[in-house]
Amino acid sequence: MNNNILISLDTFVGVLLIPAGLIINVLNKCILQFVRPKPRGRLLIKLLGAGNYLPIKAKLNSKSFDIITVTSSIKTLEHFDIGGKIYGISESNIFTLCISSIRLFFILLFKNYDQVINLEIESKFAKFLALITPAKKLSGISSHNKSYLDRIIYDSYLVSPLLLGRADIVSQLIEFKPRINSFLSAIIYNHQEKFKKKFPSFKSAENIAIFPSCSSTDPLRRVKNRDWKIILTMLINRRNIKNITVIFSNKGDDQYHFFNNFLISNNSKKLHLRITNFRHFVDYIKRSDLILSVDSQALHIAQLYKKQTIAFYGPTSPFGINLEETTYPICLPLSCSPCTHKYLKLPCGNSAPCMNFNQKDFEILNFLR
Repeated sequence: MNNNILISLDTFVGVLLIPAGLIINVLNKCILQFVRPKPRGRLLIKLLGAGNYLPIKAKLNSKSFDIITVTSSIKTLEHFDIGGKIYGISESNIFTLCISSIRLFFILLFKNYDQVINLEIESKFAKFLALITPAKKLSGISSHNKSYLDRIIYDSYLVSPLLLGRADIVSQLIEFKPRINSFLSAIIYNHQEKFKKKFPSFKSAENIAIFPSCSSTDPLRRVKNRDWKIILTMLINRRNIKNITVIFSNKGDDQYHFFNNFLISNNSKKLHLRITNFRHFVDYIKRSDLILSVDSQALHIAQLYKKQTIAFYGPTSPFGINLEETTYPICLPLSCSPCTHKYLKLPCGNSAPCMNFNQKDFEILNFLR
């Protein structure tokens, strides 16, 4: 059957299958788990595109997976010895498609896996198969930012990761670990080096403004207090720096008390805290020689005025909106990042390893003249 016809059928039957799959999934978790065999192995669902399995074979133990695919892909899997048990769905015609699907339905009902991983991003039928299969953990890939359906279906999922291969995606779904995305790391490093060449020792940075705040709905963007302590100490010890002003919109900000306590305990005449309205907020950016900011409105205003800026990124992307040559990005480009505005359930469980900087990440401050 033509792939376009299969996609159309998938969309049509998905309206009925997904609700039924959700009901079966609840029954599996609440009732039928007590009569199932012990969970064992993993099931990988990738219906179309047998070539997707080749990089998985190259990096993972492909024999540890059972596989659901279409029958036309089975020869490829068998030739390259990929998969434990292979379940085929015949796509020859509508009759064989229905018969093989019904047969597979009853096979899966009596299975029990440690994990089911669905690599078919859009297919509602594939999601149905994942839902009806008893498993301790259900994982997959989503193409939709903040998809409520995928949030309900999956215990863990990734939203179309940027520049991440299929094998790495499967590896992260099996066990999430903070891993640097080498492609993004190279791009960011290149931008950092261009910044250093353009501003070898910065212009005279006597007045520095720090903007720690961001939207209250996205606290993961914030630099940790321990890191601000390191940064503030480095700046205070620079003799040429005359003023370090930390800007807040109100005293109710999550990090205001940390900076206030640091100011009291340090007793440095260089360090100041200011509560400002929006007009003064913008004025501080325009008057400062150097801006330190998380990914926030302060950063974008600083870039608008071509101010030299050191910006901290983690769950957001340096390239998400705009990255001027006047901005030096400090970023841990993990394979799961950026995640802000994409997830209802983060892969890291809100631990934000992308914000776990160390003192080496702040070496750019040593370029201050």
